[in-house]
Amino acid sequence: MSRLQHKLNLPPVESRQTSVECIVPYSKGFIVGSDRGLVTLYEKLDDAPYFRPGKTFTIFEHEARVTNISINSVEEALVCEITSTHPK
Repeated sequence: MSRLQHKLNLPPVESRQTSVECIVPYSKGFIVGSDRGLVTLYEKLDDAPYFRPGKTFTIFEHEARVTNISINSVEEALVCEITSTHPK
């Protein structure tokens, strides 16, 4: 059995690069949780094998990493697990 792999550079949502902490699929594409408190929804382009960044949300003004995302079954709500980036 062979595995297919598709690699594509995703454009940064903001001018400064962020690290990807988690990726979760949903019916229109996938959701990425990042450092700096960013959650970005990527949507599949019609008739193309590419995705574009859609909505972006910021949690706690860049003071956290989004380490886990969960979506309910009808995709009307999501829950994010965050980790503080400030040392104690």
